Amino acid sequence: MSLQVLLSKREAATALSISLRSLEYLIARRELPTRRIGKRVLVPVSAVEQFARRDHPHFLAPENRAYNEAME
Repeated sequence: MSLQVLLSKREAATALSISLRSLEYLIARRELPTRRIGKRVLVPVSAVEQFARRDHPHFLAPENRAYNEAME
């Protein structure tokens, strides 16, 4: 029996039903922690599960000042 503790970025994006780019935004904003093993960037399964349980009212794209001002 193999217990998977870490996911690749692609696996984590698939598990969350988001694009790989959206996952990279979350990682860059430190909303999703990662672990490095050599060159690989891996996401803990527990972090994916915790993220999936929370509400996320904010837009996933990078901060866009013009967009944010237009929405106010």
